[in-house]
Amino acid sequence: MRQVTESSESGTTIADLLNRLRAAGFECESNVSSNLSIRGVSQDSRDIRPGDLFLALPGTTTDGARFIADAFAAGAVAALCSRDVAADGYARIVVDDVVRAAGHAAAMALGDPADRMRLIGVTGTNGKTSCTYLLDHVLCAAGQNVGVLGTISQRWAGRERKASMTTPPTVELHRAFASMAAADCRWVAMEVSSHALSQHRVAGCRFDAAIFTNLTREHLDYHGDEESYFAAKASLFLDYLDPSSGIAVLNAEDSFAMRLSGMLGAERCRTFTTRADSECDVSVIRAETGFDGIRAELRIGNRSVEINSRLIGLPNLANIAAVTAAASAVGIPDEAIVAGINGFSPVPGRMERVGDQRPVVLVDFAHTPDALERTLEAIRANNAGGRLIAVFGCAGDSDRGKRPMMGEIAGRLADISIITSDNPHSEDPSAIVADIEAGILPNATRVEADEARRTSAGGGRRSYMIEVDRERAITAALGVAGPEDFVVVAGKGHEDYQDIAGVRHHFDDREVVRRLVESPLTKC
Repeated sequence: MRQVTESSESGTTIADLLNRLRAAGFECESNVSSNLSIRGVSQDSRDIRPGDLFLALPGTTTDGARFIADAFAAGAVAALCSRDVAADGYARIVVDDVVRAAGHAAAMALGDPADRMRLIGVTGTNGKTSCTYLLDHVLCAAGQNVGVLGTISQRWAGRERKASMTTPPTVELHRAFASMAAADCRWVAMEVSSHALSQHRVAGCRFDAAIFTNLTREHLDYHGDEESYFAAKASLFLDYLDPSSGIAVLNAEDSFAMRLSGMLGAERCRTFTTRADSECDVSVIRAETGFDGIRAELRIGNRSVEINSRLIGLPNLANIAAVTAAASAVGIPDEAIVAGINGFSPVPGRMERVGDQRPVVLVDFAHTPDALERTLEAIRANNAGGRLIAVFGCAGDSDRGKRPMMGEIAGRLADISIITSDNPHSEDPSAIVADIEAGILPNATRVEADEARRTSAGGGRRSYMIEVDRERAITAALGVAGPEDFVVVAGKGHEDYQDIAGVRHHFDDREVVRRLVESPLTKC
């Protein structure tokens, strides 16, 4: 197990930073006095305070090098920049890879707060948020102080702030670590996105354990192809997992995870499965899933434990198995694992049941083909005769290829699909809907509301409706649903906004559902 250091003030000098960067393998040179102290760090010139180091990082829309003069005007003592930056006359440290070096510089300038805690990272297409929430509860049940970083929020010591992105930018990340360490957190459970890994936001971190949940089609507009997407995910394990004691926790049912096992070596890996597989470190001996939760017997090595969770569906059983494997691997007792899982309530917007009325209405974050398929399959598996009604769309300005795939999945698994807007961003919502409709056509017939009400459950040709306005789409779903039916509103989950033409409007699926089911004008 990696040693955790005691608290220390930064007291960093330019000489210290140069030694650190060279020890990490960077080529660097400086025109700055080696005895000069660094009091803080920022990658935003507007946030610079006297004595800070300015990280001149390239970005997707602008380049930090453009703001070097502004940073020095605000009191920066030096700039960390790449070799091709023209900054003559300014104190600077030039490195061969400024993006990766920035993480080490930020960590050191802030006193290496991550080294005072144990880090568990979670990556994968689906399940990251649920796993970090579960880890938080399990570690707390073991009497540990925990910080959490992820898609929904950043939380520690009773504080919570809304997250702007899944994994924060470099400086924000290490500042969050500093706040957590100052609050006596001993563990951090954090989501690590493929974007963050591609952009080296976690440089300067060492993880004690990392979970690979799964990998399916997503973010190909950014990564280009599935292999590049996998390479980004794999870097968490290959580049940032502690080389001496870090443990990779891998989904034995995922082919990409098993490729990673071959790269790392079996001795560094723990595996989990939802099947009764005796070769995995954690497996499910038996399980019952329903809308009241999951009851399962899990095997941990040569031991077994009983789980009685309020979470819903097979995807959450996989999350439970993943967290059980990770917690066990880092030494958390079985009793704390069981107590944490059994005492845990559903994550906001992840297979979250809204209200206790009939029909059952679930809000879920499923926004990828695999996630939508798993969500619909989980609901159908527990649906005793009612119809499955799915409301969903796809985001704009992103992978268009997944839109017909999601249409095909909904047309195959939902009795009634209502195609609507997600976050269209700068795209025409109707064009996005048309892309989805191309995939649903082989399995379903377009109908109006009156015909949809007559659609039968189970066999026969499916039906679909189109309503671009998301609130009206949800209203239509509740309008055609009977008391035995199941409605899932998929895609946005916990999100409380809708981005239309670049403008964010307040919109929360859960709020809309609650308001509608309480209205006497809505047929439920």
